[in-house]
Amino acid sequence: VYLDNATNVSLSRLQLNDFQNFAIRGDTVTGFSLANSTINGTNGNNAGADEGSVSFTNLTGSASITACSFSGAVEHNVAIVNTTGTLNRITVTGSTFGTMNAATGSDGLLIESLGTAVINATVQNNSFTAAVGDHFQYSVNSSVTGDVVFTGNTISNSMTAVSGGGGIRFVGGSNVGGINAGMTFDVSNNTIRDSRGTAIAVNKLGGTGSYTGSIANNQVGVAAALNSGSAEGSGIFFLTDGGGPYVVSVTGNQVRQYGNYGIFMQTGGSGVVGNGNIRATVTGNTVSNPGNLVFAKNGFQLNGGVS
Repeated sequence: VYLDNATNVSLSRLQLNDFQNFAIRGDTVTGFSLANSTINGTNGNNAGADEGSVSFTNLTGSASITACSFSGAVEHNVAIVNTTGTLNRITVTGSTFGTMNAATGSDGLLIESLGTAVINATVQNNSFTAAVGDHFQYSVNSSVTGDVVFTGNTISNSMTAVSGGGGIRFVGGSNVGGINAGMTFDVSNNTIRDSRGTAIAVNKLGGTGSYTGSIANNQVGVAAALNSGSAEGSGIFFLTDGGGPYVVSVTGNQVRQYGNYGIFMQTGGSGVVGNGNIRATVTGNTVSNPGNLVFAKNGFQLNGGVS
């Protein structure tokens, strides 16, 4: 299905599989919905061209994905990458994101804003079952403020042997300058296990944008399942390199079987000498049962001004 300069497209009850490039490809689409559809098989043969199962460039207006199943991508199962316009809002509910190419696969769901684009997103009550990269990545690589809600999702990873991903990651700004991204975020009531890298990461890179949000009531890892929280990374990880404020509440989370740190927060030093600050309230969390790899360190670490 190829959509070019299309408006208010609604697709439902489709079965799409085994395409050389994309199952659904959209360019400059205003208003879109996909419901009760399955996209599987093998889709795409060129990860360098960002081929995959579903891909949109400059999707604007409002959009929804409801009760669908995605798998089989050569790179991303679903990717929305905008350089201009406003997408308010993309809502993804009740869907399943499954396996992808083990050698070239990346994210289950990628949402990224570039240039002057603004994307607001709600991802709720979905199932993520496999990822080479991130199950869900939300990136603001523009000098705007995006809003993201990620709640009620169930995450596991059947592809633990192939890469360092398998978590969720929110990131904005740039350590090479010129981008002052902001973000408001809500990461709550999710269950996540079997991540290779960090399970939950909300990172503010260089720039003067403002971050505000909460990471609450998430369950990371299973006490009796070795390294199920994060085999090689941390359970919950957040940092700032930039010059703007980062205000976050981290409450009611349960982190177990982490490979590095249970909860980790850092100001400065991951790529630039930052002068930003984090104002964090970290209360009512349970951090226990570290994994047995050599990486496992502190249940909680604050690394302030490391450069």
